[in-house]
Amino acid sequence: MYKSCLILWLLALVTPVLNGQESLRYRLDTGDVFIVQQQAEQKVVQDFEWGQQEITNRLNGILQFRVVEKNKEGYLLEFSFKKLSLHIQSNTEGDLLVVNTSQPENQDIQSKIYRSLLNHPIQMRLHPSGAILSVDGGNKLVQKLIKVAGISDESLRLQMENGLMQDYSSEALAASYEPLTHFYPTAAVRVGESWENQFRGNQPTENCWTLDSLGPVKIFISGVSKTQMQTKNQLGSTHLEGIQTTSIVCDAATGFMREMLAKGNATGYSTQTESGTSKIPTTIESKISYTLIDHKHVQ
Repeated sequence: MYKSCLILWLLALVTPVLNGQESLRYRLDTGDVFIVQQQAEQKVVQDFEWGQQEITNRLNGILQFRVVEKNKEGYLLEFSFKKLSLHIQSNTEGDLLVVNTSQPENQDIQSKIYRSLLNHPIQMRLHPSGAILSVDGGNKLVQKLIKVAGISDESLRLQMENGLMQDYSSEALAASYEPLTHFYPTAAVRVGESWENQFRGNQPTENCWTLDSLGPVKIFISGVSKTQMQTKNQLGSTHLEGIQTTSIVCDAATGFMREMLAKGNATGYSTQTESGTSKIPTTIESKISYTLIDHKHVQ
């Protein structure tokens, strides 16, 4: 009897190994600091009656994630921007916006606003699967940026606030950076198996992830996503659908990503308030990469 029980106990221990199933998740410690470089390029092409307009947006940034607490629900991270540069260029009008926070001598209002983003702490609660449970601090950041702008006209101030809330409110930041963290399944999986999830936010994104390979040092995951972009403001609206492919290399010890590359293509139409309801054929090609450039532990 004892021998039979011992065999059953040993089988219970080795069954997950025999099945090859792995529980993919974050394994972070309080005091972990991750420094990430972000590079993004987006090309927007619109076909007007008079010709084609192409606008290219380029973004480069350095982001920091610091683990300030861990508990049974997950982790509390403190997120902040360390560097930012933004270049928006039109094939018909040239440079529309050029900002680099590493050039403090530039005193124009746009540069001041973007420099105000730096080192502002945003708290982010992270589930072990990578889902962002909540974000706190984004709305305060928006008010800080408005104050820096120094706009006295109430209507212009309200217009600026509405625009900034779309990008830097707590909810907007959660939606923007969840693709960087939320790609793990909630159940154990084998190499070659797939799972699905959705990102938060107003724009539906359905993701299918696959565990491509797993080793003692690195985890390789790939994903295919169906994306939708539907926006509407005072200037007009956008209605696009597309596909995005993502490849991720993660650290097997911490679960934090080492490299991520996402490429997307979306097509549809846009409208401009000044031109009525006429639909403008529109395509957007995007490429965004994240690279872990430093990981350290601080007390």
